[in-house]
Amino acid sequence: MDFLNISFNTVLYTNYFFLGLIIAMIAFIFLRRLFIYPIKYLEEERYNIYEKRVNKLLKKTEIIRGDVHRELTTKSHYDRTALEAVLLKKIEELYVGPSLRSSLLALPQKNKLTFLFDESGISDWRIAQLKSPRVWTRRRAADILGKSGTRKTIVPFIISLRDKDEDVRLICAKGLGKLKARRSIPFLISVLKECTTERCAMIADILIDFGRFAITPIIDALQTEHEQTLFWLVRSLAEISFPEGRSLSDDYQLLISRLKDLTHHEDPNIRAYAIVCLSKMELKEVDQQVCPLINDKSAFVREKAAFAMGQLKTTHCEDALIKALGDKSWNVNFAARNALLNYGPKIEPKLKAHLKDRNEMRRKRCAEIIEEFDWILI
Repeated sequence: MDFLNISFNTVLYTNYFFLGLIIAMIAFIFLRRLFIYPIKYLEEERYNIYEKRVNKLLKKTEIIRGDVHRELTTKSHYDRTALEAVLLKKIEELYVGPSLRSSLLALPQKNKLTFLFDESGISDWRIAQLKSPRVWTRRRAADILGKSGTRKTIVPFIISLRDKDEDVRLICAKGLGKLKARRSIPFLISVLKECTTERCAMIADILIDFGRFAITPIIDALQTEHEQTLFWLVRSLAEISFPEGRSLSDDYQLLISRLKDLTHHEDPNIRAYAIVCLSKMELKEVDQQVCPLINDKSAFVREKAAFAMGQLKTTHCEDALIKALGDKSWNVNFAARNALLNYGPKIEPKLKAHLKDRNEMRRKRCAEIIEEFDWILI
């Protein structure tokens, strides 16, 4: 056979080749460890030095700029990286498994660490990197600045909301939300036009976390005709608690007027959440706007209309809800059932009149509600 004709020298040289390759790999691994070890050792030493200096400063009741400039001087990129790692680690340690009490106790320490982050020049260094042509540098800088909690980043973050990279915009938005920077709310709203659905949901969550402070900017922005922005604004508003006493004054009336208009919007999702927002107003006159929507062509809109009627509990909506008990959509007839339960036993006579209704689902739902009332009375 041909493979038996291979010369002995060819086999020998091949063995030498693979043996040499193995030896070279072992030597490479050994030398790599040999050269990297001193570097890692120096990094750890540098980290330990800055950790001791930071701990020394944190023990003081009041930190002055002179102490920071003397103790935390950085002469190279490696010094800045080590100091940054120390400060970020200590900031993160403050909020491991936080409770309300521990968060309040950690606040003075957090303020000290943020002060060190600013006065040592770390924040200025990272803020400058937000303008880097390299996208990974901008993402890294935005992430670190967001974790630091320094308020020096508010304006740079607002500017970076226009960054061409969506990830940078989202990281900056999260940072502004973490800082509770109220002046950034209109700029956060403007980002909704350009983001994907997933990212819009995250921006909406940030707006919701601002609570009542986001209501007035959202009202102003509701005048837009951009569908994606409108949906997420109304969706956010549906999750925000309105202040007691209706302290929104003229803005409040403007909001009601705009929401009434949106109940006729061509997008069913916008119509649905406009209904939810109106129901939260707890105004009896909005039932005239909500009740007709129980017959909307969208099952989602009908479901939210039923939910809203249960919140309003006006007699004008009773017959519409009983009719909705026979809706083909399970979500709608179930929402109507829950809404009627909110009316209490006073609705029972009307329900009994439908126990022999032609619609099987309506009969079943009426019987269920009456049974629930019987349990309540017991």
